[in-house]
Amino acid sequence: MGGRLSHMVGLASLPPELGDHISSFLTNRDIKSLRLTFSFVCRIVTLRIDRVFISANPRNIEVVHEIAKHEEFRKRVREVIWDETYFDWPDTHIPFLQIIWYKELCKPEIDRLGRSEGNDCVIDRPGHAVRMRQLGAAMPPEESFKFYQKLLQEQDRVLRSRVDVKAFEYALDRFPSLRQVTISTKTHGRLFMPLYESPMIRSFLYGFMYPLPQPELNEEYYAYKPPWRHQDPRPVHRHGVCSTLRALAKHGKHDVSEFVIEDAVEYTHKISDGISTQTCTLADLHLLIQRPGFRRLDLHTSRRFPLHETLEKVENLQSLCVQVTGHDLNTEYAVLKFSNQTWTHINRHAKMDEYPEFPRPLVQNLQNLVIQGACVDIWNLVMALAPLASLRSLELRSVSFNHEKSFGEALECAYISQNPSDFLYALRDNTDWRSRPLRPKVTIFLSDERWAKGQMVKIDSEVNEFLYEDGENPFVCVTEFKEIDDMWVRLEHGDLDKMCSGKGINMDELDPEYERPNYDDETLKLLGIISTDENSGYERWGMGPWGPQTCPTLQEQGIKPYYRGLLSRLNEHLGYWAPGKLASEI
Repeated sequence: MGGRLSHMVGLASLPPELGDHISSFLTNRDIKSLRLTFSFVCRIVTLRIDRVFISANPRNIEVVHEIAKHEEFRKRVREVIWDETYFDWPDTHIPFLQIIWYKELCKPEIDRLGRSEGNDCVIDRPGHAVRMRQLGAAMPPEESFKFYQKLLQEQDRVLRSRVDVKAFEYALDRFPSLRQVTISTKTHGRLFMPLYESPMIRSFLYGFMYPLPQPELNEEYYAYKPPWRHQDPRPVHRHGVCSTLRALAKHGKHDVSEFVIEDAVEYTHKISDGISTQTCTLADLHLLIQRPGFRRLDLHTSRRFPLHETLEKVENLQSLCVQVTGHDLNTEYAVLKFSNQTWTHINRHAKMDEYPEFPRPLVQNLQNLVIQGACVDIWNLVMALAPLASLRSLELRSVSFNHEKSFGEALECAYISQNPSDFLYALRDNTDWRSRPLRPKVTIFLSDERWAKGQMVKIDSEVNEFLYEDGENPFVCVTEFKEIDDMWVRLEHGDLDKMCSGKGINMDELDPEYERPNYDDETLKLLGIISTDENSGYERWGMGPWGPQTCPTLQEQGIKPYYRGLLSRLNEHLGYWAPGKLASEI
């Protein structure tokens, strides 16, 4: 006991700066637990409250108001994240049919969780075991739906009273250090794997099963007209986007210099960008980005969005992310357009008569560029990137490249591919980036429709070795052309594993523990990263309370029952542990 107290006395003698540095490696949940141990710890270890959450939920809004009233905490908030997703109402009023409806919506969420976990070795991924324990202890459908109904009623009250909008306006007044506003449809991530642990999500009951909220707002709420609807009578499909831009334009006396629209990839074809369809909202965006010191803009754009016109109005933009809507390799192609050039169409593939150009202020000031979900012409993109004098980083996320091959005078084959091999050759050979003192770092992210949403391959070091150090191109060409019956056809061989096998890392934006080398399953088994047990994997789960292949028991998963270790017993002895507390919080 004396030894432990001596350690505590030593901790008490630490200067606050060192205490803050140590606590920077801890999560807020761990910091809260640490502050409960001894009173003097509160003086040297402070909570990190640098962002708040707003959504159609009273819990998030209550926390915003409490922080805004605290004279110390309110000065630390630098970001407001608006969760722009909404729970859906049942399509029937008959109770037993509502339960059936609810179960059918939850099953895909369980399937996505199972696919993302795969058959990894549990011992190497503690987070995996935590999620699987929660899945094994899932609430029954009737109890989950009862809690879900409570969330629906709370959401309805918030939307009808516009308390979320009022909370954002209050935040602009009370948070003097506010610099970034983020509109996100990615907050909930996957079941038990949120991207952000907002107060609402942290308040969910242990084992609560629910269909993830969607970005589509129920049409009945369109009847509640925002103040600007007399200027633009069209329905407001992006409540968060339109409301925040209106408040920022109306307020005027804020220091917000970063505006981020962060949409999940699976939603981009369902929802509008929220700006191009609203004349008033586009004007509000232009007012914001023209403010002195505005430096970061992340946009989800559609074909109709006037991107070049918007970027022309920015003087000091340093970071730009463009996520394009409507990209579908099988139907239509969303082509990134930076300048006001005309388009011609050849066999449903769009191309530009001249290469695109960034507006002049961006050529001089842009440092970070991210392009996501677009289909680009290789040569046009390289010519647009070449003059960016201040560029420090380039990220291409799930970008497809428009290729054209000529075979003789009349024969031409146009196609689209995810393989960036030809783009990297063109970038290396047609820019002066190799001779710059500060070379832009290029990162390629590739995804596969067979993987869970959020899982991708990240390749950076191999790409930059090829561009700047005479390394090999990390991408193998898996395409060939053959003449069949006087026609040239394109044949693809292999898949993403073969295109860049052994290069980069596989990662999951919702699970840092998932990171592993980019190899096929057989190699990962040899490395001991995934299980060799043929009976593992979610495909072999039996019948659960939510249907087949749902909510397996711990025995079915091969997970030992939770063991309350030394820390749990110590907390219980000190009075910090209660039988009903979540295992993940102990």
